[in-house]
Amino acid sequence: MGVVVLQNANDFTNGARIAAISSGVVSLLAAGQQPPATGGSSPTWLALWALVGLIALQAVGIARSVVLLQRWKTNPATRPHGKMTVILHVILPISVSFVWALVCLVAVPALVGYPLRLLWLIDFGQLIVITGTLALICGMVKAFLVYRALHPPSKWLTAEPASDAGVIADGVARQARGPADLPKSFDRPG
Repeated sequence: MGVVVLQNANDFTNGARIAAISSGVVSLLAAGQQPPATGGSSPTWLALWALVGLIALQAVGIARSVVLLQRWKTNPATRPHGKMTVILHVILPISVSFVWALVCLVAVPALVGYPLRLLWLIDFGQLIVITGTLALICGMVKAFLVYRALHPPSKWLTAEPASDAGVIADGVARQARGPADLPKSFDRPG
C-alpha cells in the first residue's frame, strides 16, 4: 500500500511536520490510529524568534538614537567630547549597523547560494532582508544626523539671500536706455 501526497509547501520551519503528513495518512489507513503530533519547538523556531527579536531590538535602537540626537541638537553640552566617547557613542553604533547590513545583504546570500532578490523567497529570507535593509538605512541616516548634530551648519548656508532689487532695477534701466545708448560693438551690421 502506498500514499501519494501532493503538497504545495516548502517550509523550512515546519519541514518535519509536512513530511509527517504522508506517514500519518499511512498510519491512519493501516492501523486506524492517528500518530502523535510532532512539537513545534525546534531550533528553526528559535532562529525565527531570534530574528524577530533582533528587528525589535533595532526598532528600540532607532528610537533611542532619535532621542539622543535630538538631545545633542538642543543641548550641545551633552554631545560627546573626546576621542573615546565619540568612538563609543558615534562610530561604534554606526559601524555595527553597517556590519550587520553587510552580513545580512551580502554574506548570507553568498552562504545560502541565492542572490539577494531570491533570498526574499526563502523562509527566513524575508526577515534577513528586512533587518539588513533596516540596518543599512538606519546606518546611513544615523551617520547623516550625527554629522548634522555635531557640526552646526556654516554661516553661508544660514545667511539670508541677497536682495535682487538692485539687479532688477539695473536691468530695467538698461532696457529703458534703448539701442542708441549701446556701445558700437552691439550695432547691427550693415
